[in-house]
Amino acid sequence: MELIARIALPRNWLLLGISLVAWGMLLLAGRMPILPALCGPTGHAWASVPSRVDGMMRLTPPTQWLLSWAIMLGAMMLPLLLRPLAAIGGRGAVAGFVIAYVALWMPAIAAVALASIVLALAQPPAGALIASGIAVAWQGSAVKARCLRHCHRAPVAGGLVEGAAFAFACIGACWAAMLLPYLAGPAHLPAMIGVTALLIHDRRDAPGRQRDDRLLALGALLAGLGAVSTNYPFLAS
Repeated sequence: MELIARIALPRNWLLLGISLVAWGMLLLAGRMPILPALCGPTGHAWASVPSRVDGMMRLTPPTQWLLSWAIMLGAMMLPLLLRPLAAIGGRGAVAGFVIAYVALWMPAIAAVALASIVLALAQPPAGALIASGIAVAWQGSAVKARCLRHCHRAPVAGGLVEGAAFAFACIGACWAAMLLPYLAGPAHLPAMIGVTALLIHDRRDAPGRQRDDRLLALGALLAGLGAVSTNYPFLAS
């Protein structure tokens, strides 16, 4: 009961509010702020990665990139802070924790976006299939399990150091699944919603949960995205 009461603190409602605003921006825009699709008929060579990144940077101002990543971070990752923040007292400790978390996640999302550029060079749907394979392999790995165990530990005092440690563990647990929305094509918004639900599911119970449970959840997500893209394209537009 004490944990539930602390989760209901005003600062957590603020996080949820920011997350809901971010989701609203995504839904109103009708698309995720994904990278521009610049791959032409001859764009599938691996050597074109530097030129593609250069072209994207010329067409899209850096501030727009940062804004798009911040929106994605706010929508998908801020809800994961509710439980750890419930264990922290003091506004300074909470602020330091959140600042460190966001500061480390921003370059991590940039790295995921860059990886999606590389995977997108493959002939569709190869890139999405490769990303799905990476996500499945990582979901069942011992490294992810160690990261999740850290994610389940309640912070002691909060602040920058513990926020950074939690961010590193969260990045380690989530990075592979974060590839999926970038490569889901017209199903990008359902992919974002599904991945967010998967990440919350990963954290809902004790860290001793079985690997098969995590793999089953990811398998259900991938099957659902495939069904949306194939049978209900109007839901993925």
